[in-house]
Amino acid sequence: MERHADTAKYNRLAALVGFECSLCSYIGIILAIIAGSFWSWRLKTKRAMAYNMQLFEDQKEKELYQAKIDFFINIAHEIRTPLTLIKNPLERLLKSDKIGEKESKSLTLMDKNVSRLLSLVNQLLDFRKTEIEGYRLSFVRTEIVTLLTETAKRFQESATANGLLLNLDLSLSELYVFVDKEAITKIFSNLFSNAIKYAAGSIIVRLQLAPDYETFTIDFINDGKPIPAEIGEKIFEPFYRIAGDAGSKPGTGLGLPLARSLAEMHNGTLQLAKFADGPSMTMFRLTLPVKLPESIKQTEEEVTAQATPQRTDFIHDESRPTILIVEDNKEMATFIADEVNQLYNVTLAGNGAEAIGLLKKHSIQLIISDVMMPVMDGFALLKEVKTDIEFSHIPVILLTAKNTMQSRLEGLELGADAYLDKPFSTSLLMAQISNLISNRDNIRKFYFNSPIANMKSMAYTKADENFLEKLNEIINEHIGNPNLDVNMIADLMHLSRPTLYRKIRAISDLTPNELIKISRLKKAAELLIQGNMKIYEISEATGFSSQSYFWSAFIKQFGMSPSNYAKENK
Repeated sequence: MERHADTAKYNRLAALVGFECSLCSYIGIILAIIAGSFWSWRLKTKRAMAYNMQLFEDQKEKELYQAKIDFFINIAHEIRTPLTLIKNPLERLLKSDKIGEKESKSLTLMDKNVSRLLSLVNQLLDFRKTEIEGYRLSFVRTEIVTLLTETAKRFQESATANGLLLNLDLSLSELYVFVDKEAITKIFSNLFSNAIKYAAGSIIVRLQLAPDYETFTIDFINDGKPIPAEIGEKIFEPFYRIAGDAGSKPGTGLGLPLARSLAEMHNGTLQLAKFADGPSMTMFRLTLPVKLPESIKQTEEEVTAQATPQRTDFIHDESRPTILIVEDNKEMATFIADEVNQLYNVTLAGNGAEAIGLLKKHSIQLIISDVMMPVMDGFALLKEVKTDIEFSHIPVILLTAKNTMQSRLEGLELGADAYLDKPFSTSLLMAQISNLISNRDNIRKFYFNSPIANMKSMAYTKADENFLEKLNEIINEHIGNPNLDVNMIADLMHLSRPTLYRKIRAISDLTPNELIKISRLKKAAELLIQGNMKIYEISEATGFSSQSYFWSAFIKQFGMSPSNYAKENK
């Protein structure tokens, strides 16, 4: 019995010990899970904090970079117009015979440095456009070997002046590819400039076509100090300068980043590569596709609005044509006006909306307009002018800092008669004005003097053509009516008398009554050639009140009598 009791007691004790061990095990497991979870949570928190800190630092770095870019862009916009105002007077002085040799050298040096500053400003603005995807490429079929050779010739003098030997290693005599010619020229120019800046004695430019004919490469190789491999990508970062070069080598740190951006926009690459034939040489390899990639969208540069020009003390002569200058920069407007006013009357407007108001008040023979302006820009003004029947005859010259093929096409498609890039030559501007005005005078004279010239030959735009076609139809329908006058035509064309008068005067330089008389005489000449009517019948059919008046008017217009004209044209 005692043995059984001891056994039961032992079993109870063993069970109790087993329970306590199990409880300790469970508690240990729970504590381990809690500790593991806490450790995992702490690790995740640390990683999240590190990640957020990295994001914060990246964001701050981007904001700092963006602030730097925005600062330089704003400065560039402010600098461009003053530089233009400096460059044009310099060009005028350099052409003068009154300055001595010493002064000429000083002015030439000034002009060279102004051009350099303009080049840097344009480079900065171009880089900005590539960054914000605002640089639209206009791909055209281009012979790249010729383009490369011509660009090299522009840098040959600089290379020689620096004691460098510039060699072109061209494996092809010609290669036609689809590229944006202006963008590729900028890439070439930056790479040539970079090579000349760092070369010690020689530069080699090598062009090769890939075996699959899909791509081609151009290597720019120089024997200057090699660029360390660890900064091979950093040199393509904006504003990055190699240590030790900031003081000795001129530059902005934007040439290579701009060149790479333009290459990538062509679906190509630009990279620092190893030159197998000479490890101590530096080689930049440009790789581009032969076929046409897709182009991208372009946005216009923004400019700062400035005060509307108020100056009115210009020379005015009633015998001279009047030119409307639309420019929001007061100094630029005054500068252009001073030049133009030497030969023409001038009126100033600060934006497109002001220009429309002035067009309604004054007789304007030509418009010179900036593109980027507040309220209404140059393109909007151009569209308004060319689609409004009252103004569509007026020629328009656009001036802009956007010197790309795409912007030119946009202006010309809207009906611009001429397009000049800033900084522009005042001589070229004056030549454009003279050509546009004289060409239109010649067209008017041809219509006036030729018996067979159609009224539509004076049209400058589609709107003008429609207007003249309708006007011609109305005159011909009522040509036998001696009472046909400007009031009748205005009613039939649903125009006010002043609007019709101004439009006819602006297109033909004739009054409506003079145009009606010439139309009668031209119709009479047509009937005389046909030979189916007698002269007195033709006189009546064309609305002349008397045969004697018809006779004298015909002789005055065509230099011979109706009878002689009929004989000569049988």
